Amino acid sequence: MTVPLAVDAKQAGDDPAPFGNNFIVLGFAIIAIFSTLTGMWLVAAPIQGAIVANGLVEVASNVKTVQHLEGGIVSEILVQEGDRVSPSQVLVRLQSTASTAAANEIKAQWYEAKATEARLIAERDGKDSIEIPPELKEPGKMAAEAVSGQESIFRTRQTLLRERLSLLQQTTGSLHKEIEGYEGQVVAATRKLELIEEQLGDVRALYQKKLVVRTRLTDLETEKADVGGDLSGYIASIGVARQKMEETKFKVAELNASTAADIVAELGVVRAKIYESAQRIAAADDVMTRTEIRAPIGGTIVGLKIHTIGGVIAAGDPLMDIVPIDDNFVVIANVDPLDVDQVKVGLHATIWLSAVGRRYQQPMNGDVRTLSADRLVDPRTGKAFYAARIALTPQSLKATPVALQAGMNTQVMIETGARSAWEYLSAPVYAAMGRALREQ
Repeated sequence: MTVPLAVDAKQAGDDPAPFGNNFIVLGFAIIAIFSTLTGMWLVAAPIQGAIVANGLVEVASNVKTVQHLEGGIVSEILVQEGDRVSPSQVLVRLQSTASTAAANEIKAQWYEAKATEARLIAERDGKDSIEIPPELKEPGKMAAEAVSGQESIFRTRQTLLRERLSLLQQTTGSLHKEIEGYEGQVVAATRKLELIEEQLGDVRALYQKKLVVRTRLTDLETEKADVGGDLSGYIASIGVARQKMEETKFKVAELNASTAADIVAELGVVRAKIYESAQRIAAADDVMTRTEIRAPIGGTIVGLKIHTIGGVIAAGDPLMDIVPIDDNFVVIANVDPLDVDQVKVGLHATIWLSAVGRRYQQPMNGDVRTLSADRLVDPRTGKAFYAARIALTPQSLKATPVALQAGMNTQVMIETGARSAWEYLSAPVYAAMGRALREQ
């Protein structure tokens, strides 16, 4: 049998509800615990910081631009856009008519100078013929003409020199004979004077004895004076002739000395010309080699700018670019100047390719290798940035879903280090307070 419980209405209305109080206490406890945990998380939990920047994939060794130093007229175009080329492969040929003519002219001058040097050496050493150097024995019209011309000059100069020396030697011979003639007359005059002197002695003795007239004595004395005068004249003529002979000998020596001096001086000038011509030949040959424009590296042709045979290219104009094959890639990130103080060499970076959805790719990893010393300006947008060069890890290069190419857009996150959530939330507040306290 069930007995109903009677509840006093008044008693029921006066007792407090125990369950309501318990819920309130529990709520406050939950709030306190959540607040404590949140505070602990804000203070202690590390959050990785990063700077986000846009970037471009580039070849580590940079794209090579093909240019030409002098420019010229296009003769052949041997590559097309997208062709793969090997190092030193001929890309373009230029017309070589002008450069060939200039090189031949300089070589002709060099051959002429070398032949002149050989002639001068033969003249200096007093040889009867020119000793041809090996350089002038090469087959070719220029060398043969140079040698032939100098041999003709050698013979002419030798003949002229011999004739001048012969004339001087003839003069010397004539003077020598003249001296011999005067010396004979001196001997004869001396002997005649001796005879006259003997006669004078006899005539004086006879004159003192009054055996001869005075005119006889006077005639002998006059004859003696005449012969003495002739003797003095002969002796003087011998002196003059000998002086002329010495002068002639001096002229011979002077001619030989001046000829030798002229040869030495001319030899110095010619050797300087040989050196100058050799330098110009090297420069001309260098120009000749550059009529064939070759690939500085192996790679792929991009940005081909010449398409017309017979077209003119100016000195220094870019003709095409070559993107290296199998080269490492790097990412150049454009860091905002406001964030550059947080970027340091060695920081880790995560890179995504902008052309591929993130869920279809694994991010590439790398580290900051260099940071530009000054800010740069994008010429298209005018936006300033600092260039951070990021080297990709080999594992990242292998894991990319597509083959990397220079020029691909990327998004880069450069990790700047871990900070607590409280530091992230309070940093703007502290910064604002700092600025506010500095305002006047």
